[in-house]
This record gives sequence, C-alpha cells and structure tokens, in this order.
Amino acid sequence: MQSLFQRPLSEHSVPDGVKLYYAPVDPYLIYGCEAIVNVDKGLAVLEDVQLSFLRRLTSLPKNSIKAPLHTETGIHPLAHRRLQISLGQAKDAMTQPPTHYAKRAFLDSIELYRIHKTGWVADIEKALNSLPIDPVLFDITNVESEKAIQDLIDRVRVSCARHLYQGLETSRLPLLHGYDRGLIPDDFDSVLKLRKYFKTVTAPAHRKALTRLLFANHTLAVEQFRRVKKADGRKFETNERPCRSCGDPTETEVHALFVCDGSDRVDGFKETVDSTRCKVDPIISIHFILEHDDLAPVFAKFLYDVFEIFTG
Repeated sequence: MQSLFQRPLSEHSVPDGVKLYYAPVDPYLIYGCEAIVNVDKGLAVLEDVQLSFLRRLTSLPKNSIKAPLHTETGIHPLAHRRLQISLGQAKDAMTQPPTHYAKRAFLDSIELYRIHKTGWVADIEKALNSLPIDPVLFDITNVESEKAIQDLIDRVRVSCARHLYQGLETSRLPLLHGYDRGLIPDDFDSVLKLRKYFKTVTAPAHRKALTRLLFANHTLAVEQFRRVKKADGRKFETNERPCRSCGDPTETEVHALFVCDGSDRVDGFKETVDSTRCKVDPIISIHFILEHDDLAPVFAKFLYDVFEIFTG
C-alpha cells in the first residue's frame, strides 16, 4: 500500500486509485455525517474535492461531465453517500434499548419534527428534498422503525441511480447511454460500479485514450466545435463539424474509428478490429469489445493510434 502513495495519482491504475480514494480521502469527506446532515453550502466544497480527485485519476479536465466519473469508477456521489450513512446511523439508533443516549436523542428529534421545530430529522427531510433529479419524498413514518429507515435508504440508492443514469443521457456522451449498455435506471449496482475495461486496459496512454473517447474529452471535431462559436455568435451545427481526413460533414467518434477512409493510416489501424461489424452497430460493438479481457487492450491501442492522427 505504501508504494501507492509514492506516485502521482494519474500514474495509478483506476482500480488502485479507487483503493486510494477509500483509504485516505473518503474518510475526510464523510467525517461527521452521522451527526451533521447535508443542509448547507459546505457540501459543495467537499464535492469539489471528490470531483478533483476523480478527474486527476482519470486524466480528465475540469470541464468533463460529472456523471461518468461516478458510473464508471463506482465511487458514490457524495450527497447520496453521506445521506445513506446518516440514515444508517438513525437505523442503528432505533435498534438500541430505550435508555440508550442515541435512541433517546433520535426520538427527541422525531418529536421536534412533529411540532415543526428544527432538528436532525428536519435536516434529513431537507437533504432528501435536495437530492438532484429525483428527490426523495419524506414522511415521519419513514423513520419510526428500523425497516422503514432501511426502505428510505433503498430509495436514496434508487434516487442516486436515476440521477446518474439521467446524467449519461446527453448528446455529449453518445457512447455511454445507459440503454445501449443494458444499464437499469433504478438499479444502483447496475448504474454505479468499477467498469471492467479499467481493469483490463493497463497501459496508461491507452487507458487515457479510451477514457477520453468514452467521456467525450477528445480532439475530434464533433466535440471541439461544441466549445467555439461562429463569428456571429451562433453555434456550429453537427453537420458543420467536418472530418479533417476525408471531408465528411461530421467528424464523430464512430466516423473516425470505423468509417473514415481519408487516410491510409486509419485504414491500416482498422484491420486490428472488426470494423465491418462495428459499422452496423458501433456502440453495442464497442461495449462488447470492452467486456472482453483480450479485446479491450487491443481496442484501446487502436484508439490511441487513431487519436494520434486526429490530434490538432
């Protein structure tokens, strides 16, 4: 473990980086959440630290989309993680004998909520209502028994899954849409886990090329032209982002990898993958490749070589 701390974060494999996160980083980010619920702007500071770590680990810039940083590494968004721990503390308090200080304090907080006073339970309600995309509705009966609290924790997990699944459904991430990958929107373990390709692609440069392709932080025109505007202030439409190699109206990820015929070098690289099959159903084919131990490293090397052509 000591050797893990002696190298820059970007030089670690993602699985090792996840271990590093849960060793010295996560304990600081969740510290005190059993007693202090997320109700103020302090959470944003902690989230910035988490996102900074994930972007450094995956070699991505500050403007990278947040959702795949979680869905592909398996690291939970901080708001949901801290809230689950808070509710876990409440569940534990309900199992204690009536004379236990934790249970007495929790029952007092329930009574404060009933008379519309501020307190720990009121903060829980506020935090649940503040969850992004899919806030969790709260009723006082949700915290009156161990089973009810566990049901509430499960609803927070579903909210987290829906939030992240929705975050993948953007035109900027055509290769990570949940439906194409068989992800289940309400299934926490389906949406959020360390993906296999991070374990099988071990060459840092190839892993970086793969990550930039999937996370839409590459040099292809379809992405680069999103960031600039025409002289009159209008945006470039998708069919106004031409391929630099063959002149096709749009230089997309699929075009550059499997369609472009403007360079002998690209054609040569295509021989390393079954480009005919990939043209028919490119996105499913890519994820089929990434699920195989032998194919994923070859495909990542292919990406690295293609991006060398389309750089600049």
